[in-house]
Amino acid sequence: MKLTKHYLVPALLLAGMTFGIASCDDKNKKEPEQPMTSVEQKDKVEDAALAAINAVNPEDFRYLATEVLYVRDEYADFSMLTPILTWVSENLKTIEDTQKTRVGQDSPTSEKEGDYTKWTYNENFRMLYKLANFTGHFTATDTAWVLSDKKYNDLQFAFKDQNGADCTLTLSHEGEGVPVHFSTDRRYISYNLDTASKTHTDYYETVVSVVEVPQVLVLSLKTGNTEHFCLTMKPDLTEMQAEDFDLSKDSYSFEASLKVEKYFFEIVKINYAPGKPAELTMKLSIDNKPVVSFSLSSSELRADNKGLTTAKNVAVNIDLMGQVQIKGTCVDALRFSQLMDEAEDNNTNEAKYKSTITMANDLLDLGVYYNGGSLEQARVKLEVFEDKGKGRWECEPVIYFADGSSYTTFEAFFNEVDFADVVDAANNLVDGFYALAEPTEK
Repeated sequence: MKLTKHYLVPALLLAGMTFGIASCDDKNKKEPEQPMTSVEQKDKVEDAALAAINAVNPEDFRYLATEVLYVRDEYADFSMLTPILTWVSENLKTIEDTQKTRVGQDSPTSEKEGDYTKWTYNENFRMLYKLANFTGHFTATDTAWVLSDKKYNDLQFAFKDQNGADCTLTLSHEGEGVPVHFSTDRRYISYNLDTASKTHTDYYETVVSVVEVPQVLVLSLKTGNTEHFCLTMKPDLTEMQAEDFDLSKDSYSFEASLKVEKYFFEIVKINYAPGKPAELTMKLSIDNKPVVSFSLSSSELRADNKGLTTAKNVAVNIDLMGQVQIKGTCVDALRFSQLMDEAEDNNTNEAKYKSTITMANDLLDLGVYYNGGSLEQARVKLEVFEDKGKGRWECEPVIYFADGSSYTTFEAFFNEVDFADVVDAANNLVDGFYALAEPTEK
């Protein structure tokens, strides 16, 4: 396994995650932690991986998969959708008529083109799209989606599912909207050629489009009172300094959750403010049982609209079922990336390549712990190897075990022979999800 500079950091983190969910420890009393050999860790990883895969059952998604196929076949042909498409077009037309406002005209510019003077005029407009304007209740009949004459403050689609039960798909919103710039379009309008005065005039129109994002958005699917799907998003953009979002100045936070049947994924927090601590926290649970949590933080994070400019003390903490923790830090993520670029640029110079990778390793600390213990059972570092066939030097992440007896590359450790049962279980899981896309026999 050869890793390029662009994928090394995420590969290290993802590879660390493959240490998986530890198998249950039936001992009631805590014993002093002992270093585990590579063989013991392979057995632990295999048991854990099988447990994690078996926790997911494609049949949990059978109703939703069948409903999607049914809605596609029964309610999504063009004739059925025509009223919805007309409604969308009318809403957009209303916005264009009432909210497209002229905000100024650039000073005309001129330049010489042969014997002619070319003048350019540009008018500036602002288009505001309010998500809160898209409201109304549609009900599916045998021939079309019918829009209710009543006024509502949410958007809803009501229909019968494959079993004849009443279903609703609802998009609701809360809170004041925050304007966010999403596009700027400049288009040519017309020109005027005056041969008498030898002038050529071009007219342009520039439209700045802004979408007003509510503070809370909720998309849910219900059959009767049973909720099968719910997506909740809370984009807090109130500290934005302008409609043109500038990461070098503006701050934001974001929360979201996604519930699909008994599977619950939650973005607990995303916080960003220039030069201040930043945090990302996520959790996944199945049937109200915690499966994995992931947090990423930085003591100081700066960025502009082109990318990161500072990323100090980046810490990663992954907790799997409370039984396995993968903990990692990078003192300076930006410097680490620069060192990987420098190593790649000197991959034919053994001394330079090795010294650069050594400096990169000094910035990294990635270890694996079990059952909330404090003893590091495995450590990941970058190791330099010579690729004689290509005449250059390369590096791979390598696992060092706590007992000090051995080390191995990821490719050697996670091989298809030792993990054959895991590979088979994973393939069966994938096949199970593919089978959901096949219509069931009536």
